[in-house]
Amino acid sequence: MIIVNSGFWIALGDNRDKHHKRAVEVLKTLDGDLITTVPVMTEVCHILLKRRGVDAQLKFIASYERGAFELYHFESCEKGRLEALMQKY
Repeated sequence: MIIVNSGFWIALGDNRDKHHKRAVEVLKTLDGDLITTVPVMTEVCHILLKRRGVDAQLKFIASYERGAFELYHFESCEKGRLEALMQKY
């Protein structure tokens, strides 16, 4: 499982981003399921809309619908661990 952050998705979705070419290259080499979170999706949609318009936003959402990545949902039992990690890092 590979955790993917906003920067990677934004670079993939914006061909004018300075990291776009590298993100495309890296995506081709990844061997594992991609996972991200709803807050990351929200941020990516917001930034892609501002930078590239609604079509880029819709392409990102369509990639999720096609199964390009999964969403991680925090479970109630993980609340304490989340706080501990935030304090540590």
